[in-house]
Amino acid sequence: MQRKLSNLLALAAFVFGIAGCGGGNDTPDTSPDTSSCPRWRVGDSMTYLKTTTVNNVSTTSSAQFVVTEHTQSSVTLSSGTTARQFSITTDGRYMDGISDLPFCPPPDVGEKDEGLVWVPGPIEGTGDFALSTYLVTDTSIESINVPASEFTAKKVVVKKTTVYSGNPVPTLPDATNTRYYVGGIGNVKQVEVTPTTNTTITEELTAYSYAP
Repeated sequence: MQRKLSNLLALAAFVFGIAGCGGGNDTPDTSPDTSSCPRWRVGDSMTYLKTTTVNNVSTTSSAQFVVTEHTQSSVTLSSGTTARQFSITTDGRYMDGISDLPFCPPPDVGEKDEGLVWVPGPIEGTGDFALSTYLVTDTSIESINVPASEFTAKKVVVKKTTVYSGNPVPTLPDATNTRYYVGGIGNVKQVEVTPTTNTTITEELTAYSYAP
C-alpha cells in the first residue's frame, strides 16, 4: 500500500512538472495592447471634447482632427484651425511635436525632453528664452471610460517645469500633464493641471473613425 501511494505521488509530480515547463509557451497572451502605434491613414479622424476650467468656471469646445498627411517620416492631423504633427523615427517611434517625448510607444518613467521656447516680455522688444523640461514621473495600466468607449490604457504622468535664462519675462508656472494611451488608437484622454493658476484642461475622445 505504501509503495502504491509513493508511485502515485511520483506520477503526480511528473505530470505537474510537464505542465509547469511546457504550458507557458502555449498560453496565449491576453494582456491589453497599450503600446502599439495607430495605423493612421489619410482621412482617419479623431474627435475630442475639450473642457477648460479656470477658478471653477468651465468652458467646452469640440474639434475633429483628420489625418491630412502621412509620409514615411511624419503624420499631420488637422482640425481646420490647428494641427498636430508627429515625426516618425527610423525605428518606428512617433514623436510628439510639442515635446520630443515619444507619443508611441508611450514613454516610461525617467524619460524626459528639454526644449527652448522664446517668451515675449511685458514690454515690446523684451523677452528671453525659457527652458522647459518634460519628465515622466509615473506610469500605470488603468481602465479609462471616455465618451468614445471604455478602454484599458497606459497612464503616463508628465511634469513640466520651466527655468528662465533672463528677465523680464512673464511667469509660466509648472504643470502636470496626464495622458491615457491606448494601443492602435492613441491618446484617449489628456489632463493638464496648472495649480498656481487653478487651471485644468481636459481633452476626451468622443469618436474616432479609422480606415479598415
